[in-house]
Amino acid sequence: MVVTEFNDSSVYMACKASADPNASQLDQLDAMLQCIGEANANSLDTFFLVYASSLVFLMQAGFAMLCAGCVQLKNVQNSMLKNLLDAC
Repeated sequence: MVVTEFNDSSVYMACKASADPNASQLDQLDAMLQCIGEANANSLDTFFLVYASSLVFLMQAGFAMLCAGCVQLKNVQNSMLKNLLDAC
């Protein structure tokens, strides 16, 4: 069971409210743990996506510094502009 809307402030309360009251206590616990796991998996996926994309932009900045160090001083602005346009 996937909970898409949370009326309460916590995932636990939303999953507890969505549990079947007629099921056994073990089945309720199992359903609640699956619900919490799915909610955490979505959060972890979003965090990983933001983290990985920030690493890519930092790597691009590092590559720009490497290129700036490999060219003459008069060509640094041109190299930095090329790297900036590469990232966009």
